[in-house]
Amino acid sequence: MLDNPYLKLLRIPNIFTVPSDIILGFLIAHFAFQGAVIFGTSESNLEELVILIFSSISLYLGGLVSNDLFDIKTDKIERPTRPLSSGRVQERHAIFLMIALFCAGFFLSFFVNIIAVGISGTLVLSILVYNYKLKSGFFRPFLMGGIRALNVFYGFSILFGFSSQTPNNVTFPPSFNPAYLEPTILLLLLLALGSVFFHVFVLTWISSKETRREFDDKQVKVASVKNVYYTYIIFLVIVGFFGSFLVVHLQEYLIFIVAIAIVVTFIYHKAQTLQRHLQGSLIMQFIVKNMLLLLILLDSAFIAGLSGPIAGISTALLILPSIYLSKRISMT
Repeated sequence: MLDNPYLKLLRIPNIFTVPSDIILGFLIAHFAFQGAVIFGTSESNLEELVILIFSSISLYLGGLVSNDLFDIKTDKIERPTRPLSSGRVQERHAIFLMIALFCAGFFLSFFVNIIAVGISGTLVLSILVYNYKLKSGFFRPFLMGGIRALNVFYGFSILFGFSSQTPNNVTFPPSFNPAYLEPTILLLLLLALGSVFFHVFVLTWISSKETRREFDDKQVKVASVKNVYYTYIIFLVIVGFFGSFLVVHLQEYLIFIVAIAIVVTFIYHKAQTLQRHLQGSLIMQFIVKNMLLLLILLDSAFIAGLSGPIAGISTALLILPSIYLSKRISMT
């Protein structure tokens, strides 16, 4: 079953990296609205959370299909075994699948609120513009980082549909006014968005090096891997420091940040070992795969900081099916 070309076209292991973005945005919104984050929220809010998760997954999968459609000529040379370039999936079937996924993701947003509809439409347009025009340009990592950060804000958009009384008996209007947000909430949201943006920015920058011959030079690839490692560790220190002033569950948050640093260090040393046997482009592919998985842990750190260890660990467990499936189906 896992050899099905459509599963490979959709890069099924990647879909488990999507829900954590939405859950993170949702919990920040819930924290802003109630002053505390509890998973036992109202059924209607949980239904909207599930809708946003499935909508986001549909948009993400539509983006993956469109990526292969726009890259079909290049893949016939550089990745001839991909489902489209090898002919195992017909181009017209892929086009139909892409349209169906984008439409499903977009129409699901109508069950949430008008802000979610706007974000969903923006995501579709941004994904198509990225895949068609900007994927090989200077702005590639900026746009991809922005798209993934917008996905977190997609989860946060549920806030604009809240309408009830807060613990302080302050009634919010049907369409929530962001002016009610406290500075701490805004800073937390900005830190979460900025963290996801930077992570995906680095990931996208690395992925652009997968097919460049310059990274097959031993000295260049050693320096590049080392620079990525030190840059990311500095990033974690910054996120851990500023986040410690904003989260509710400080200890759990910092434990997750330290755990991410340990995993990143392991990946770095593994990449150093692989340098003796693999080309630079394959090492970059190894790092990209693991950074996709790390995105789940990064989201989980914020989730643990907002809602405690159970929520953080539960979200982090999404990494397990992704790891298992990635052994059979490529994530890049």
